[in-house]
Amino acid sequence: MPLISGARLQIVRGSRIGDEGAKALAMALTPNREGLLKGSLNTLNLGHNDIGPEGAKALAVALTPNALGVFNTSLNTLSLSSNNIGPEGAKALAVALTPNAEGVFNGSLNTLELEENKIGPEGAKALAAALTPNEQGVLNASLNTLTIGFKLPIGALRRNELTELNFSGKGLGREDAIILGAVLLFNTSLNTLNLRNNYIGDEGAKALAIALTPNAEGVFNTSLNTLNLHNNLIGDEGAKALAVALTPNAKGMFNGSLNTLTLMDNYMGDEGKAAVLEPSSSMHDGAAHPDMQARVEPKNSRARKSKPSSA
Repeated sequence: MPLISGARLQIVRGSRIGDEGAKALAMALTPNREGLLKGSLNTLNLGHNDIGPEGAKALAVALTPNALGVFNTSLNTLSLSSNNIGPEGAKALAVALTPNAEGVFNGSLNTLELEENKIGPEGAKALAAALTPNEQGVLNASLNTLTIGFKLPIGALRRNELTELNFSGKGLGREDAIILGAVLLFNTSLNTLNLRNNYIGDEGAKALAIALTPNAEGVFNTSLNTLNLHNNLIGDEGAKALAVALTPNAKGMFNGSLNTLTLMDNYMGDEGKAAVLEPSSSMHDGAAHPDMQARVEPKNSRARKSKPSSA
């Protein structure tokens, strides 16, 4: 294993260092009591290295502000692709990115690659929480790209630089949709999101629906007007969650910006299709969504039945 001291680029890809090797690297990445580092490592590639949750936790400790506010501030790119860090490893890394009680967080790490790590919805939700403002309104806006199933342009979305995203057939799963939902809640520029031919399922659809549905404070995404979820393994539960966004709540609020929703070749039954096609059935005071176009049809032979093994 190459030495870290003095290095600016570190590649240990495929060396099978395991948890113990990751712990050793974490020690080298940890500043001393004065906050000083031995080197200036900024890129660490640990893909295909048999690193599990414990190794990821050790690396996260080096990246997380301690009681004195000391942490590694040189590393800006960390790749842990094709390991096995699981939900617990992802949650530990999320802590490093989340502002603590004093508002301190790791603002140096801007690229995090976690594809093929089986982080699951639990790990994705922890990372999503790190990308949203905390109770004090403090936000970590430094993370530019996050890869779970596909590289997501987190920074560009948060800076409102994009008006359209086409992720058709890119292998996005429920975890990616959970992250997208968290970022979309505060995005004001994106008007078209194409997720056709992916695998987000009910859980991913629910995460997107949360961003599109007015919350208790009346906050929701008002820029998105076209959402394509064609062929995504979405069933009744996901469809009903999306329908809630289109249906006025007790205060009469609903998402009137989304005017095209495509859900063809999914797994909805009559209940899910009716919820999306007829949101007026549960509307209040006769409110309506006059411009809404929802496209659904029964699943057919072209719809996939399972997601191939991946993250």
